[in-house]
Amino acid sequence: DDNGDPIQREGNAGGYLVLDKTLYQSEEREWGSFLQFGQTIENLNEVDLYAGGGITCRGCLKNRSEDHIGIAVAYAFVSDELIDATNRDRAETTLELTYRAKITEHLTLQPDIQWIFNPGANPDFDDAFVTGLRFELAL
Repeated sequence: DDNGDPIQREGNAGGYLVLDKTLYQSEEREWGSFLQFGQTIENLNEVDLYAGGGITCRGCLKNRSEDHIGIAVAYAFVSDELIDATNRDRAETTLELTYRAKITEHLTLQPDIQWIFNPGANPDFDDAFVTGLRFELAL
């Protein structure tokens, strides 16, 4: 609200579905795909619909059988009520490329790059380029 206090709403609900499918598998290589879908109650949420999907590959690089590479696309759709009340566009789109590399028995690194078109579904924002690095340390 105008005082900075969170707005509390009752009756909110939503659902989220993830489908994973192995497309091809051998000892050296594995190709997989995934689809994601989420939906919430439109008049209670800024984003009322989400859809995404991608393809992954394990062992696609020679001599790197434990590494994974993935490419994905995601769409976040803004609710009609928010579009009507603000200057928002209908959706934000994200393209993502990631690579998960097993460096040692105990260390895995995963750089990630994303190109976000229409961030926040706000026409006033330029597209964004985002990078990240995740690491896993097994002790």
